[in-house]
Amino acid sequence: MNTTEAETTTVDVEIRVPAERKIRTPRAKTVVVAVAAPEPDPNAASYFALNRLLAMAQRYRSQGKLREALEMCWEITDDYPDSPAAAAAKITLLELATAYENNGAPRMARSIFERLAALEE
Repeated sequence: MNTTEAETTTVDVEIRVPAERKIRTPRAKTVVVAVAAPEPDPNAASYFALNRLLAMAQRYRSQGKLREALEMCWEITDDYPDSPAAAAAKITLLELATAYENNGAPRMARSIFERLAALEE
């Protein structure tokens, strides 16, 4: 064996996990670096879903579909009363009640205000 030649062994290793990143290095074409996926938060899905429901309610409101917006907000406040989405839904309900009051529907406004007040008791 010539002393200027070095013995080398090349081993290709690839580790796969839920998340991975490929990094190019000068000596190897591609190195796969495993990145551990975070543990799923059991509340993340419900948090995301509630925010989507709230966004839908606000979209209904902006489209003038006030009944649909009211129904969605009441669903959030009734089913998830301690959530941040419920607090935001209550604000939307107050805004809707004010809009009804200002647009000549005081009975509808009153029913919304009374129902909201009952939630706080």
